[in-house]
Amino acid sequence: MEKIICLACKNESTQSVDNCIKCDFPFNGSEQEKSKHIGQFIMKKGVVYDTDESLGRSKKIISIIALFNTIFLIFGLYNGQIDILNIILNLIVIFIFIWCAITIKKNPFEKTLIPLILFISIIILNFIINPNTLFQGILWKIIFIGSLSYSMYLVKSTEKFREKFNK
Repeated sequence: MEKIICLACKNESTQSVDNCIKCDFPFNGSEQEKSKHIGQFIMKKGVVYDTDESLGRSKKIISIIALFNTIFLIFGLYNGQIDILNIILNLIVIFIFIWCAITIKKNPFEKTLIPLILFISIIILNFIINPNTLFQGILWKIIFIGSLSYSMYLVKSTEKFREKFNK
C-alpha cells in the first residue's frame, strides 16, 4: 500500500485513510479545509517557540528576585537590622531562586512553580508581619506573578503538543 506524508505534521500514513492519524489533517478535504488545518497546526506549534521565550523571561525574573533578596539581605546586615535566623532563611531563599533559574530548562514547570510559590509566600508573610508591604511594589509583584504563571501555562500547552505530535 502506498504511503502519504501529512503536510502538517510530516507523519507517514497509508493512502487509504481520509485523515492523518496524528493531527487529523484532511487528506481528501478542500483546499480551504487543508489550509485552515495547517494554519491551526502552525499556531499550536508556535506555542513551543513562545514557551522557550517565556522560560527565558522567567529565568530573568527569578534571577531578579534573587538579586533583590540579596540586596535586601546586604542592607539588613549593614544596618544591623537582621538576626541570624533571617540571614539563614534569606540565604536559603536566594539559593532556591538561583538554583531554579539555572536549571529551569530541565524541569520547566516545577522550576517555575517553586519560585512562584516561594515569592507568593514571602509576600503573604510580609503582609502578616506588616500589612503596608502588600501595596509596596505592587506593579512588580503583579508582573512577576503574572509572567511566571503564564510561563507555567505555556509549558503545559507545549507538553500537550509534544505528547500529541512527538515533537
